[in-house]
Amino acid sequence: VTLEFLIASAIEHSAQVRVFSDQPLIRETTIVEADATFDWAAFMETKWNDISEPVGNVLTTGGPTRFNDHKWDYLAGLRRKTKTGGSLEFSQRFGFENSNSTFFIPQDQGTSRLTLGFSQPLLRGAGQVYNTSLVVLAQIDTEISQAGFSAQLQAYLLDLTRAYWDLYLQRAAL
Repeated sequence: VTLEFLIASAIEHSAQVRVFSDQPLIRETTIVEADATFDWAAFMETKWNDISEPVGNVLTTGGPTRFNDHKWDYLAGLRRKTKTGGSLEFSQRFGFENSNSTFFIPQDQGTSRLTLGFSQPLLRGAGQVYNTSLVVLAQIDTEISQAGFSAQLQAYLLDLTRAYWDLYLQRAAL
């Protein structure tokens, strides 16, 4: 058995080496998690308002003694945080409203609004350096983990080499 064969076999089959090599892979997932902050996210919101209140003024309803207003809103879209700290949003809003007011013409009104919006903070939370700092920290952590793996693998192979030469010495002495 040669030393080269033992080193190659240890790297390929050793459970200890597999454990050492898993840590950098686990750390790499934190980069993906930190970068996921900038992915698109779907959202949906719906709201139902049902108002039934007494009227203190005839100008509110035009005659009925209670003001009844039924309103339903639905909002859905996509939202994304940019690396500069801005927020990009694309949404569609639908609505339906019905009221017993004589001033509400026509009855059973529907509304729709398509929105593309972008907001960018100027001070707090602004800038690419600030917003990508978690990604950079995850990359540094991954590099540290890879360096640790290299050190652990070198120490493991050094112990293997020492054991091989110690066995060789004992055999020669025998």
